[in-house]
Amino acid sequence: MATRRTPISALIAVAIVPLSIALVAPSNGQAAPPTGFTDSFVTSVSGPTDVDWTPDGRMLIINKAGQVRV
Repeated sequence: MATRRTPISALIAVAIVPLSIALVAPSNGQAAPPTGFTDSFVTSVSGPTDVDWTPDGRMLIINKAGQVRV
């Protein structure tokens, strides 16, 4: 059975894609909020399982125990 060779372009892509992602991503592992927005810690939720938003913009967080946080 003949051996199959991987094209050099595929090998280059495998090497370049992770490198380019590492160079573009923020160094501290956190994304910056868009211009005009702020990021602030509000509360801690134990075991969050789902999140949804109300029509007026409030965020609902459901945890494993079935509690809903607004």
